[in-house]
Amino acid sequence: MRDTTPLHEVTAAGAPLGHLGQSLVPGGDLLPTALVLALGLGGGLLMIRSGRMRRRAVSAGYFCLVLAVAVLVSLAPARTPDSEAAPAAGSPVQAVFQAGAEAVTVTVVPNRPGTNLVSVTTPKASAGTDRDHLVAGRRWPGSTRTWVTVDLAPGRSSLWVETGGVVGEVELDTGRGEEESRPTLAGPDGPECASAVVGAAAASAEPERPVTCPADRLSAQDASALGATVRHLRERGEKTLALAEDASPRGAGAGEVVRSEAARAGLRVVGPEEGRHPLVIVSGWSGADRTISGVTGETIEARGTYLAPWLLTAPALKPAAGQLIALRYSPRDPMPMRYVTALARRYPGEQPTAVGYEEWQRALGGVRQAPAQLYAAAVAYLPGSGAGGTGHHGAAGTNWLPDGMITPVTGPMA
Repeated sequence: MRDTTPLHEVTAAGAPLGHLGQSLVPGGDLLPTALVLALGLGGGLLMIRSGRMRRRAVSAGYFCLVLAVAVLVSLAPARTPDSEAAPAAGSPVQAVFQAGAEAVTVTVVPNRPGTNLVSVTTPKASAGTDRDHLVAGRRWPGSTRTWVTVDLAPGRSSLWVETGGVVGEVELDTGRGEEESRPTLAGPDGPECASAVVGAAAASAEPERPVTCPADRLSAQDASALGATVRHLRERGEKTLALAEDASPRGAGAGEVVRSEAARAGLRVVGPEEGRHPLVIVSGWSGADRTISGVTGETIEARGTYLAPWLLTAPALKPAAGQLIALRYSPRDPMPMRYVTALARRYPGEQPTAVGYEEWQRALGGVRQAPAQLYAAAVAYLPGSGAGGTGHHGAAGTNWLPDGMITPVTGPMA
């Protein structure tokens, strides 16, 4: 028989992670208890010294009453202004429950009527709105979580999640909007889309509507960075580059940018497996993961792996494939680190990504405009050397590249 655990630790944009209605400050419930004891005991001692409470029975009754009041105060949940507010309807929801010895995090994106994506931090999990007919999740390349696509009705409903033989329930409120079909969420670009939505929610309790997925369009800033990367290769004296793309609107647009710029620069463009050349990857997370695995597995030869800006994710940077990435910012700059801190506070455990950062900026008023530079990623570094240290680490252990560093290797590219 399966155990049932309520997913009572729920958070949305603006709501803290923890038991709703209870203090999240360590020892927060002990403070009022200590005050009651201190005041009660102090008052009792003063009355004894002044002679107002001479009889032992009276004094014993008084101190028993103080102790009883202190116990009642310690058992009462301490409310905070944040915890009094219910999670905002229509914002991504995060929940945590215990499955054996493991704390399991569940995130529902975008938590609006229609197609939604549920991520679970365990290798195998199922989810759905009908407890008796849960849908098995799957792992997408480029992501470390299990993903389940579910359809949610308008208003309040329950989502059931099973992992490790434990079933958890989380109560949702999607708001009163109309149901929407979001096909990108159900495909290999879904995890990237979820990260973008969570990034926007980390900046605002009212994320941008409707939900837009990064793979659905190529931004002008990313197109410019890719063009600068091709020109940089030409300036280095390269004659040929290899291109790895996908069929998404962004991937197709990025492939066209690379080919057009290469034609102007006199560079030949070939496929990833056609010789040893600089390899430019403009696919989404899943496609990039497969290509990078080919480089590390030596089925694809590459003289440097050049990643599109949206591939600033830990899974794409960790393997040793000679990754270089065109970015318009340093991850150690103040603004990217503000995003890391905001993400850790609103959605603990969610990893920072390029698409999440851009949506976070957009929710705050606009994406930074700056020339792109090439950055190199490396996981191994000397402890205590300062490399990859505070510049990459954020609150609650969240960082851009765990146990690694991301450093510039060029100045601003034209």
